[in-house]
Amino acid sequence: AFCRAGYRVVALDSLGCNFSGGKNIGGFFDSVIATRLAAEYAKSNFGGKIFLVGHSLGGYAALCATKWIKADGVVAISAPTTPASVMVSGNTTAQARVIKPFIALSVIFKYGLNGNMNAAKQIRKSKVPTLFIHGDNDKTVPLKISAYENADGENIKKLLAAGKGHNPYNTVRAEEKLSELISALQKNNGTDEEKKFFASFDFKAATEEDESVMQAIFDFLKKI
Repeated sequence: AFCRAGYRVVALDSLGCNFSGGKNIGGFFDSVIATRLAAEYAKSNFGGKIFLVGHSLGGYAALCATKWIKADGVVAISAPTTPASVMVSGNTTAQARVIKPFIALSVIFKYGLNGNMNAAKQIRKSKVPTLFIHGDNDKTVPLKISAYENADGENIKKLLAAGKGHNPYNTVRAEEKLSELISALQKNNGTDEEKKFFASFDFKAATEEDESVMQAIFDFLKKI
């Protein structure tokens, strides 16, 4: 969609995924580092304005990378506020409240003070024009722990997608199809029935974009 709209796109795979090296994704801050390096590459090779656009972990990385990258704009979709908050999301027990500080300390021990960086606070400090998009039915990153809910400032605009889950840039139908796919992947038992499911699955339907949400993104970027 971005290419069709006339943007030059540098799309990066997370550490350890697809074409990227490494054994696994690592921690949240690894994605921040990767985003920073990709933005520096784009600046050096292409010039022009730099927009950081990311979903979920990618949205968190885009927000936090503004500490090092002078971006012209950010679009953060379904982004959490901190790694520790999303790691205990969905667990409302007293145990979760006890575990959360230890998770925060563990990532700080691994990456330093930036390990549990607060994305909402960082984007307020950087003052980069930012569009937050979040689904009001997001179970993966509930609103209360989202950067959408916790960010404020004159540089910030927000779009709450009614009836959407963790992929608000997709249509409701696409989100439903994606849920079917995720359920099948979680089973991953290699049966003939499962193989037939993957062979006949409509991947195009599962990635159908919500034109109104995408247009809101393009309208935002055009004004920068």
